[in-house]
Amino acid sequence: MSEIPNRAKMFIAAVMLIAAAVTVYAIGTRMPAGTKEFLVLAALAVVAARLKLTLPGFESNMSMNLPFMLLAISELSMPEAIAVGAVSTFVQTLPRSGQTVKPAQAVFNVCNMVNAIAIASVVGGRTMHFATLNKPFLI
Repeated sequence: MSEIPNRAKMFIAAVMLIAAAVTVYAIGTRMPAGTKEFLVLAALAVVAARLKLTLPGFESNMSMNLPFMLLAISELSMPEAIAVGAVSTFVQTLPRSGQTVKPAQAVFNVCNMVNAIAIASVVGGRTMHFATLNKPFLI
C-alpha cells in the first residue's frame, strides 16, 4: 500500500474498522444462525460469485452473487446476511488463471460489502418494523 495516498489509506482503514465493529456487533446480537436456508443461500452465493456476466457495451463484467446477497438481507438475520456477503465477496476476489489479486483490495471489497449489508439490514428492519405498526417510515 506504499503507492496509495495517505488519504486513501485512512479511508481504507476507516472502512475496515467499521466493518470489524459491525461484525462484532452482529456476532454479539446472538441472533439465530446456521439454518438450512442460510447454508443453501451461502452455497449458492459462493457458486454464483465465480460466475461472471458480461454486459453488451461494457468492458467490465458483473458477478452473479448480488441476487443471493439481496435474498440474504431480506430473509436472514443480519449475522447470517453478513456471512453470506462476506464469504461470497471473498470467493469473488479469488484470482482466476493468469490473474493476481491485491490483498488490500480484497480486504477492502469484503469490508465494504459487510458495511453495505449491515446498512441494508438495519434500514430494511426499520422499514419492516414501521410497516407492521402502520406508521410512516422515519429514520
